[in-house]
Amino acid sequence: MDVPSVWQAKGIEPPYYLNIRYQFKCKPPIIPDDFSVGAYRKVIEVDDTESSYTISFLGVAGALALYVNGEFAGYSEGSHNTAEFLLDKYIAPGTNELLVLNYKWCTGTYLECQDMFRSNGIFRDVYLTKTSKNRIDDIAIFTKKTARGYNLTLK
Repeated sequence: MDVPSVWQAKGIEPPYYLNIRYQFKCKPPIIPDDFSVGAYRKVIEVDDTESSYTISFLGVAGALALYVNGEFAGYSEGSHNTAEFLLDKYIAPGTNELLVLNYKWCTGTYLECQDMFRSNGIFRDVYLTKTSKNRIDDIAIFTKKTARGYNLTLK
């Protein structure tokens, strides 16, 4: 299946619109035992294991479990939040398999009952980023006004 896309647009499941209820009995945090799970598989070639690799999922509804070369690498269930996973300890030289299990329902589903069509799948882009192992991933700059100007703090 194409990424990004949703199962409902590809005819895998019918479209479903809700505005005030869930598609299943509401008993948080319990979800149905029987629901759809999509499997997405991608094979990549890696020639440089001295670098660092991060995979970023910009939107997956409802939840995802990531496996790299058969090993569990992470889980996320905030469908409209970016989920990033560092792959360094799973990547090997040569051929590598990325497998995503995309769960239709999760406990996070209870946080997402909105007036909208319910869609499932990897509905936003996915990026594999290669960087140097020595890098700055996340920075924050804070300023505070003082009598003499400003103090700057970098974290």
